[in-house]
Amino acid sequence: MKHRHVQRLAIAGLALTTFGLAACGDDNSSSSDTTAAVEEVSELLIESQWARTSPSATTMGAAYMTITSPIDDALISASVDPSIAESVELHEMVMASDEMSKEEGHDHSSMSEGDMDHSSMSDDSMADSGMSGEMKMQQVMEIALPAGTPVALEPGGLHVMLIGLVNPLETGDTIEITLTFRNGGEVVVSVPVLEEAP
Repeated sequence: MKHRHVQRLAIAGLALTTFGLAACGDDNSSSSDTTAAVEEVSELLIESQWARTSPSATTMGAAYMTITSPIDDALISASVDPSIAESVELHEMVMASDEMSKEEGHDHSSMSEGDMDHSSMSDDSMADSGMSGEMKMQQVMEIALPAGTPVALEPGGLHVMLIGLVNPLETGDTIEITLTFRNGGEVVVSVPVLEEAP
């Protein structure tokens, strides 16, 4: 039976401050509406988080999740304890083209097989997403999170990349990933290691 992992986190930010000031106004008739609005936008929802089990020879791993922000925001970085991986980046799988031979950021297509079983990971991602053709992984500086819109980090698309794994990610383990949002601050998410999406 598949498990659905959900994490709800309160955000104390500009949106709540704005609604709080509105609730202190003279218009008492709108106070109940304002309260409802505060409750509606007061939580950041992170669900279906998981990290893929990694082969023993691989020094990279990937984590996925769906993020719904109550306010317009952006995921700008992620990190893990140094005992898990050396660094973490936000990545995206895209269709390769002649014009994409060199992109800004890291050119992961040039990595050696010793660094990462890149072809295997790409095949897994494409199989999960139903894509075909040559894929390329590239770093992104941020992931936009429109208010109230679920944004999926999933195989074959956006994901959190763990670089320089200290030990392989094994099924049954749980790792903690710290996500940093432009407006929402830092959030620590517990991510189970699974063989496939929950």
